[in-house]
Amino acid sequence: MKLYYIQRKSRVSSIQWLLGCGLGMTYYAVKEVYAGFNLGNTVWLNRKEEGFLCADKTTCIDKLSSRFQGYVLKHPNHINKIKKIFLQRAKNLKRLISRLATFEYTLVDRKSLLKDYEKIINSYRDIYPYAEPLAIALGNFSDRIKHDFFKKGISEDDFETLILSNKISFVQRERLELLKIILSSKNFKLNKKMRALLKNHQNKYVWLPYDYGVTHYKINHFIKETKNLFKKGKDRVLGDYKYLKNYSLSLKRRQKNIVDKYKLNKKSQKLLEIIRSSIYLVDYKKELFTQLHWHAERVLKEISQRLKIARRLVNYMTLEEVEKSLIAGDFVNIKRLRARHNHCVIVINKFGQVNIIDNSKAKQIINDFIRVQNKKSRKFVLKGRVGNKGLARGFVRIIIDAKNVDKFKHGEILVAHMTSPDYILAIRRAAAIITDEGSMTCHAAIVARELGMPSIVATKVATKVLRNGDLVEVDANKGIIRKIK
Repeated sequence: MKLYYIQRKSRVSSIQWLLGCGLGMTYYAVKEVYAGFNLGNTVWLNRKEEGFLCADKTTCIDKLSSRFQGYVLKHPNHINKIKKIFLQRAKNLKRLISRLATFEYTLVDRKSLLKDYEKIINSYRDIYPYAEPLAIALGNFSDRIKHDFFKKGISEDDFETLILSNKISFVQRERLELLKIILSSKNFKLNKKMRALLKNHQNKYVWLPYDYGVTHYKINHFIKETKNLFKKGKDRVLGDYKYLKNYSLSLKRRQKNIVDKYKLNKKSQKLLEIIRSSIYLVDYKKELFTQLHWHAERVLKEISQRLKIARRLVNYMTLEEVEKSLIAGDFVNIKRLRARHNHCVIVINKFGQVNIIDNSKAKQIINDFIRVQNKKSRKFVLKGRVGNKGLARGFVRIIIDAKNVDKFKHGEILVAHMTSPDYILAIRRAAAIITDEGSMTCHAAIVARELGMPSIVATKVATKVLRNGDLVEVDANKGIIRKIK
């Protein structure tokens, strides 16, 4: 099986999430989101909670993107339609998340337990396609339209300002609320009242760094953050608070000024809104599904109790296997589930057909794929796409697995395959971000723009070419990383 690398996902501890993402990109999205165009097959590799999204000879991301961009240029309101569907269905998902967070599952019968588990899985069908797959189909849409804006006299900086989502990300919203709590302290001391406020904050955002199953926020995290912010002083904290508080309004004003200055017509503004909506939907999707994954744990733990198997192994059961074991009492094949955890290949086609390979062949496919990727890494020059402009120097710290973010030191250059909310502790300490993957709508670009931090994404091989301790200059104005001797 000849595979082509697309994206890596660290700490993906459930093939259900891989199945959900795969079907969401390949099958569920075709008719409504992709406007009838299709992606071809997606191939998902799982190796001990390390996931890879791949293409095979049928996959046609560039073709899908080219056709879809052409469609959107003629039908710019298509994105508003997709956004409306997403926001309507998000309300249902939020209700499900509230139920998952509070319902006592030890008291329900097996059919009721299965029903909520099915709702969790079906969220990938009902909501997921209207966000990340939409961004995948849009591809480099900003590159396709930017030259027409440049002809109007708009600078590259102004264009990048125009395409930013003017909604604050959920990661920054948590920070804003934490800063507000800290500013409520008159003497900047960690007293009993402050600890109670931090505990409530922790309960509200415990899920934020969880993503697909990495970690969660404990109260000690917020106590440590509070002490660090106390040291910075009230003026610095107040400045950070005002920046985040005014971020959305300030950006909207800047965007309006640019629109008015160049007298952009409604058609041009609609094209810009396509990109803004895409960025917003990807971030909102990440917020909802991170909460879903965290609170789904209560259902998954109960299933493991009822089936009398290790909690980790439930992650490697298909929905059909859970139903047969939970309701019909079928035998749970522990050996097969352990094999899937170690090596598993999932092939999904445009008709929604799923083929799971979980034997020795899966191990061979994955090992062959990794070997080819390691050879390819030597052929690339270290350049990438600008996520956010700026210059920075510092020592490289490669974080492959988000569980290691505690090792990151202030002022280092964060290098990762890609970032997600579980990287936020390292991101706040970083002087710049470099990733193998990504685009204008990726997490590393979004957060970097909010923080005013240099960011270069889509380098393809940064995690392989660079080494921990390398001194580098990150020129995010040109998208170049240079090693300094």
